[in-house]
Amino acid sequence: MNVVLALVLMVSPELDEARLQMSRLRYKAAVPMLSKVAASTQLPVTERLEANELLARAHLAMGDTTKAEAAYDVMLSLDPMAAEPQGAPKLVAAFRRAKERRFPRGTVLLERRPRTPDVVEVQVINPWRTALTLQLMTATTGGFSPTTMPLDDRRVAVATLTPGSRFYVRATGADGAVLAQVGSELEPFAGPPAPAPATPPSVNGPPALPSAERPAVATTPTASPRAKSGTLLDEVLSPRVLPIAKPALLGRVAGWVLLGAGILLALAGGGTVGWGLLDLDRTRRPAEFGLSAADVVDLRRLGEDKVLFGGIGIGVGAVVAIVGGILLAVTPAE
Repeated sequence: MNVVLALVLMVSPELDEARLQMSRLRYKAAVPMLSKVAASTQLPVTERLEANELLARAHLAMGDTTKAEAAYDVMLSLDPMAAEPQGAPKLVAAFRRAKERRFPRGTVLLERRPRTPDVVEVQVINPWRTALTLQLMTATTGGFSPTTMPLDDRRVAVATLTPGSRFYVRATGADGAVLAQVGSELEPFAGPPAPAPATPPSVNGPPALPSAERPAVATTPTASPRAKSGTLLDEVLSPRVLPIAKPALLGRVAGWVLLGAGILLALAGGGTVGWGLLDLDRTRRPAEFGLSAADVVDLRRLGEDKVLFGGIGIGVGAVVAIVGGILLAVTPAE
C-alpha cells in the first residue's frame, strides 16, 4: 500500500520524513533531508518548492536568518510568483528581503514562448503582482494597433496572428506606462507570411480542340499495387500477424486497464484520506506531540489537503473502475 501511495503522490521519502521531523519541532534533524530534496534536479518542482519553504522555516527556528533567506531565494528562482509564507512576521520579513534582492519592487518580465508561426504565447512574470494590462501590438501596412491579451491562471497569454503582420507585446501599468515588452515598434517580430497571390492561367500553347476532335488516347489498365497478393504489407496487416487489432480484444484490454487503474487510484485515495485524518487528529492534541500554534495551523491545513485530494482520488478511481467494468461487460469475448 505504501508503494502505491508513493507512486500516486510522487513524494520522496526524504521529504516525507522531513515533514514528520518538522511537526515534532526537530529542526536540526529535518535540515539535512530538506537540503537533499531542495538540491535534487530529479524531483518535481513542487517538492523542491516545499523543501525550500520548510528549510527556511527550520533555519529561522534555529536563529539562522541568512540561511533562511538563501532558501527563500532558491524558492523564488523556481517560482517567481510564489506566495508569501503564512506564519510569524519574521517568516514574512525574511521572504520579502530575499524577494527584493532577486526582484526589485515593481519588476515585471515578459518571456515569449515558442509556438507555431501563427500563434504568439507570452509568459508574464510579475513577482509583486503589479496591476497591468498585456497588449499585443500588430501592424500589416500602417501603424501598430493594440489588442488586449487576457491572462490565464498560469499568467500565460495566447493570441492568433494575422498573416503578413508584424508584432510585439508590451505590459502597461494602470497609468499607461510601459512596464515591460518583448520586441518593439522599431524591431518587431514577423508573423505568419502572407498568402502568395494566385498565378493567372497561361495564355500560351496551342488552342484547345473541341471534344469531338480530340484524339483518343489508348490506355492499358494496370493492376492496383494494393491488389497484389502475397506482398509484405498484406502479410503484416493480416489478422494472423496483428491479432490485437481486433476491436473486441482492444475493448477488453482497455477495460482491464481502466479497472486496474481505478482500483489502484481508489486505494491510494483511501490511504491519503487516512493519512490526513491522522494529521488532523494530532492537531487536536498539540501538547502530546509538542506542536506550537503555527505548527498546528500548518499541520491542519496539510491534513485537510490530504483528506480533500484523497477523497477526489477515491471518487475518480471509482468512476474509472466502473467505466472499465462496463467496458468489460459490453465487449464480447473472442
